[in-house]
Amino acid sequence: MTKNYKNILIFGHSNIGDVCYDLAVVYPLRRAYPDARISFVTSKKSSRLGIVVSGVDELIIFDKHGEDKGITGYLRFIRKIRSCKFDLGIILRDMQMYYFFNIPAIVKLKKSDVRDNTYHVAQKYMRLLSKLGIEAKEPKYEFKFSDKQINYIKQLFLTHKVTKDTFKVGIMPLAGWALKCWPVEHWNTLIDKLSEEFKAKIFLIGKTGSIEWEKQFKQKISSKAVTLIDNSSIDESSVLIHNMDLFIGPDTSFLHLASCMRIPTVGLYGATDSEFIYPFFHKEYITNSRGELECMPCYPGTNGGSCKSKGPGPCMEKITPEEVMEKIKQVLKK
Repeated sequence: MTKNYKNILIFGHSNIGDVCYDLAVVYPLRRAYPDARISFVTSKKSSRLGIVVSGVDELIIFDKHGEDKGITGYLRFIRKIRSCKFDLGIILRDMQMYYFFNIPAIVKLKKSDVRDNTYHVAQKYMRLLSKLGIEAKEPKYEFKFSDKQINYIKQLFLTHKVTKDTFKVGIMPLAGWALKCWPVEHWNTLIDKLSEEFKAKIFLIGKTGSIEWEKQFKQKISSKAVTLIDNSSIDESSVLIHNMDLFIGPDTSFLHLASCMRIPTVGLYGATDSEFIYPFFHKEYITNSRGELECMPCYPGTNGGSCKSKGPGPCMEKITPEEVMEKIKQVLKK
């Protein structure tokens, strides 16, 4: 390292799943610059995730759909960043605004690096830090939780009679894109199997949207699971995930968060390419759809708008509960 930076800006993404990997740069930066002030820019929603990662001194909200919307909002935000007098900027998203931040040292991915699928995005960020002379072989995180979060999980476990010997399974069944979801009937079969074979206590988290299918899903989901869907905040969900023995879900934000927390993670993939973006620490536990459909995967690809399904994609329907159980048993053997 040629310079001892004191005031570092990390400009991250707005979605929780992306932010999980954006925050991978915090630990190596903190180790390299222990006395520096590290600020992280993200959306209001994803800022809640930044709170639980050790090493971030300040969270800066970029609300491009609210107060930072339009030319006036952008200019106000730029003035705010300039007033902070950062001496190093780590730009993790594709944007041009950073040209106006007046930060003397900037590192960012080249467009060719972004398009290169040889490396997971978390690995790309580790390679990016090498431009600063920081050698980090793989992402590492340290998490922290407030007293409020700790009390929440204690009370939740007390209410549902969870002990230290209980096998605890977290599930996020709903994704922001319905085609990535798994049918409710499959989830119910899996919940039955987990309850019967492992006496598991199962917690469902996530949020429904405006799609009618999601509302029906919530009504049809098995009562054998503790349903916290639409009833748990990001703060509560993050501490819940951290206290699970296993986490299952389609390609969603909390699937990636669970993997970053080193919780054994089983991902269900069909609509999205598991080689493109996967739970970094648990790629080997992905259950890929065996459906041989010409349109697979929708993303990344050219078939994103071709599927007529209003709910789970036909590719996701091809994943059987038995396949997922087999993967779970592989996880538990380790």
